[in-house]
Amino acid sequence: MNSMKRGIFFSSLISITLLFVCCATVSEKKASNFICDTIVYNGKIVTVDNKFSIAEAVAIHDGKFLKVGSNAEVRALAGKGTKEIDLKGKMVVPGFIDTHPHMLHVGSGRYTSLSLQGVYSIEEIKRRIADEVKKLKPGEWVKAASIGGPPPALELPGALKEKRWPTRWDLDEVAPNNPVYIPTPWACPHPAILNSAGLKLLGINKKTPSKHRGITIEKDKNGEPNGRLHGIHWYNWNPYLMKIGSLLPKYPNELKIKGLREHINKFNSDGVTAVYESHYMYPEYLELIKEMHAKGDLTMRIYYTEESSPWMPAKIIEKWMKEMPHAMGRGSGNDMIMIGGATVSNDGPTSFGLALINKPYFDAFGRPAKAGLHLSEKEIKKVALAGAKHNIRMNFCVGGDKSTEMTLNALEEVNKEIPIKDRLWVIQHIPYPSKKSIERCENLGLAVTTCSSWDYGRGKEWFKRTFGDNADYYCERTAPFRWFLDAGVIAAQGTDNKEPRPMFTIWQSLKRVAGEDGESVMTPSKKITREEAIRLHTINGAKVMVWDDKLGSIEEGKLADLVILDNDILECPLDEIKDTKVLTTMLGGKVIFEVK
Repeated sequence: MNSMKRGIFFSSLISITLLFVCCATVSEKKASNFICDTIVYNGKIVTVDNKFSIAEAVAIHDGKFLKVGSNAEVRALAGKGTKEIDLKGKMVVPGFIDTHPHMLHVGSGRYTSLSLQGVYSIEEIKRRIADEVKKLKPGEWVKAASIGGPPPALELPGALKEKRWPTRWDLDEVAPNNPVYIPTPWACPHPAILNSAGLKLLGINKKTPSKHRGITIEKDKNGEPNGRLHGIHWYNWNPYLMKIGSLLPKYPNELKIKGLREHINKFNSDGVTAVYESHYMYPEYLELIKEMHAKGDLTMRIYYTEESSPWMPAKIIEKWMKEMPHAMGRGSGNDMIMIGGATVSNDGPTSFGLALINKPYFDAFGRPAKAGLHLSEKEIKKVALAGAKHNIRMNFCVGGDKSTEMTLNALEEVNKEIPIKDRLWVIQHIPYPSKKSIERCENLGLAVTTCSSWDYGRGKEWFKRTFGDNADYYCERTAPFRWFLDAGVIAAQGTDNKEPRPMFTIWQSLKRVAGEDGESVMTPSKKITREEAIRLHTINGAKVMVWDDKLGSIEEGKLADLVILDNDILECPLDEIKDTKVLTTMLGGKVIFEVK
């Protein structure tokens, strides 16, 4: 073989060898791309995609959905080491999203407050306080949680055996040397209750006027304060509230995280994998979840939006927003914690008489409500304009229809100067909107978070007591999801810490009954389908969180958050939905809850 032929031969040999190696490499690479970590098959996979498609199986790889389709299509991707889960016909839905849970508040306080939930007598309250005192040194505070239980709210104090609230003297019997503080609950204007040691530290005695510095002090027939103080609550910023805050012990993060971890685990066990926390959110809560995430201990995706302090003037709010570069635009963070936007609350709850409502109504004591705004309409505009200028995604928490209209007035004025329609700003709570207000929300590109479960704790009698002749008018407007969806508004489901279980919430959103007597408060403005109820608690929540490219549905490329249920909530009798059990919850393809 001459040199030229040898050259051609070896050149061809090398080419064939390289071609073989390349083909083998490509083939090997192609095979590795289709080996997945987990396959869930032989079920009813409710994808909640645009078509609300139903699949049989899903493959998960590297924390994301790799393939959604038939059993044959998906199981063909199994490789060595792939975990396969036979659903045996069970239903799978995306991880649920709660857009107004107050999860961080409640969880972090689990071990920093003595629980008085489920008590039915003053004697039981005293027993729990006595047990707590045994753990403390003289002079250390007993900080309790509010008296009461889960929805439907107990009719207090009538539900207590003694038919009255405790007094300072009741508490003194078991805590003579430790100050005791039982706070007003968030939802009801019950009195805060202190014992004698607590009153002394606040400087309240017989000489203190009954109405003093923004609160009302109950007294006995001899003029002695009986320990019950009205007006010491979050919605009434006053010196006494601030004084209590300064006196109460500062609990370590470890204790707060312990409670928060357990609370998040409970949410996980109910199928919740993501939350939008934006009401009463302050830096301390962000610190806690960051610490948990750094330790690999966070099993909840959290979108965190900080709120301005109550009664902060517009000028100070703008200065505050300038110092939030991390919260600009759609936010910053990672797949577990996103930080974005700012929240402003403008009025308070109806039960406290603090919601700004167009028609006359009564607070929980039957007194005519005298609500006032934290910010005037002019100041709301200033705040919103500052948000638009600094590219801060704004959240406005409103409690009444009048405050809703004033907020929309201000936003429409801002929109004329700086367009906000494509920024997906958020209106929270918005319990009693008119059709016109909803149309205005759509025109401004606003998203909405509200809570159908409010109806469960109210009922027709509550509406009559509160709104009188206008009861039906406001009942119809309580979280009217039908109106929101028909108008094209992005609306999502929250729970406001009132029975935060998705199965209960979906059932209640479809049934709308009062917990006290089971009477229906369903109206055409509230009537939705099962598909819509699931969307409100999944993909719509992801849209509010501007995370819908990664969450809210079971689609290829999205984060693998899913829930396996023991019942078919699309086909079962309606009342079975609330009792449907979560069998497994996955976050990023990893099991974070499973029934053993």
